[in-house]
Amino acid sequence: MSQEGVQALVERYLNDGAFRAAMRTDPAAILAATGLDLSEEEQAALRKSNWSLSDEELEERISKGTFSNMPCGA
Repeated sequence: MSQEGVQALVERYLNDGAFRAAMRTDPAAILAATGLDLSEEEQAALRKSNWSLSDEELEERISKGTFSNMPCGA
């Protein structure tokens, strides 16, 4: 797993309002555009994650590495 890539994504998500809004709108497109070195498993977990959760809840789940356990958005 590319923990560094996930951490870079998390930091950008938490610190960049435009990036956060884009992730909440179209995570698949944003992930493709980042160029981060993420495994297929990480990309799939990130794409299916519910990005409408609160920043605090997302940060907690991300820090625990539980993307795949995050409820999916509708």
